[in-house]
Amino acid sequence: MTVITLTFDDQQLQIIGAALNEMPHRIARPVIDHISQQIEAQQQAQEPAKK
Repeated sequence: MTVITLTFDDQQLQIIGAALNEMPHRIARPVIDHISQQIEAQQQAQEPAKK
């Protein structure tokens, strides 16, 4: 599988999230979970830098 890195601001992520929520749960849930995991990992990595 090829991995592609994209950059979105908060507003763009909200739009993507809203669009995914319009899709059937069985299709959208894995994508939403994957995005959420990446956001959480980035936030945790940034926390030590803020202290």
